[in-house]
Amino acid sequence: MNKKIYSILLLAGSVLHYGQIVLNSSPTPNTEVSDPHSIRLLPGFSFGSASGTFRGYLGSTNNSGNNPYVPVTVDPTTNISGSENYIYTREYLVPTTTSNPALQQIQNIQFFDGLGRPKQNIGIKSTPGGKDLVTSIPYDNFGRQVDSWLPVPISSQNGNIQSGVEGSATAYYQSNGINDSSPFTHKTLENSPLDRVLNVKNPGADWQNKPVTFGYDAN
Repeated sequence: MNKKIYSILLLAGSVLHYGQIVLNSSPTPNTEVSDPHSIRLLPGFSFGSASGTFRGYLGSTNNSGNNPYVPVTVDPTTNISGSENYIYTREYLVPTTTSNPALQQIQNIQFFDGLGRPKQNIGIKSTPGGKDLVTSIPYDNFGRQVDSWLPVPISSQNGNIQSGVEGSATAYYQSNGINDSSPFTHKTLENSPLDRVLNVKNPGADWQNKPVTFGYDAN
């Protein structure tokens, strides 16, 4: 009997340890909660974007109070160099009929080189820590895109183009518990005007000796 009671108490302790924050009602607008393990959403919880902003995230210290959360807002059009070619997009998360940088929104910008080719994509302050999520788009000496890099979080420049992105990506994926030195896909193209793909090496050091190979036959 004592053993059974002990087991039940141990199970209850485990449940309490991994279910520390329970949300079963509408939270206060423009607040946030965090927990190292889990956040449980039960019947009664609801929140609409028209009410404001609410954020919940894992991996941080326990924060079950209504701590204020100020949404990230930025108008990059005032910061971008006049020598750059770009397309800036803004997707609003709340209804609006006018342009307003203070409203909740997703902002992205794509930069182009002098030939009209995309060279860098930026999700402006799109990470939980408010960093830019940047993707480099390089070309080889023949103007072909043979490397496709994974995105990397970099301290925001408020919409301006980022420098040293590939080096930052290599350093990021070699640390942060990832420990990988190949954060990009590499294509080998045949030496002809057709530029047909001969093989593809996917991201990750484990795949560098396991390329996907293509063959071509005449019909």
